[in-house]
Parts: sequence; structure tokens; C-alpha cells
Amino acid sequence: MGEVNISLEDVIKVRELERALNEFPGVEACAVLIEELPGGEKELIAFVQLDEKCTVEKEALRAQMTKKIDVSMRVKFCELPKTPTGKIARHLLKAAGDR
Repeated sequence: MGEVNISLEDVIKVRELERALNEFPGVEACAVLIEELPGGEKELIAFVQLDEKCTVEKEALRAQMTKKIDVSMRVKFCELPKTPTGKIARHLLKAAGDR
């Protein structure tokens, strides 16, 4: 993933999306990244780690998330990589979502 120019508005949107996604039942943690597509458009990608007790089907949860939040984004379910201090390792997210 190359350099992406993001604005303060983009950062605020990402934080709001993360807060909204974390409110869904069964979501243990999430992180949202912005990826630049060919042509300069930006795409939001949500990486979502579900609680091990989550009984909601991933596809149903994905549909609920995109409908309720009403933002065009891809949702990938995966275990989020962590730093030694327990924070989400954002620089490793793309690889985690491809597994």
C-alpha cells in the first residue's frame, strides 16, 4: 500500500466509523484504513475482529454494518495484529485481511 493523502475530514470519518463498528454485537475490535485506488479515488476498508463467542453470521453482520452506517466500504473479518503493547498494528492490517 503506497502513500495516501488524507485530510483531517478523512481522519474524523475513520474514527467515527471505528466507533460505530465497535458498537455492533460480537465485535471485539476494529480498525478502518483508507486505500487509494487507481485514478485517485479513496476506498474505506474495515478490518473487524469478532469476539470468539459471536454467533452472528459474517455475511449478515457485513450487510448490517454497511446498511446501518451507510458508507461505502469493504469489510474484512480477521484477527487484528497487535503491537507488543497491545495496540492495533495498523501497518500490518492489509496482510492480516488477506489471510
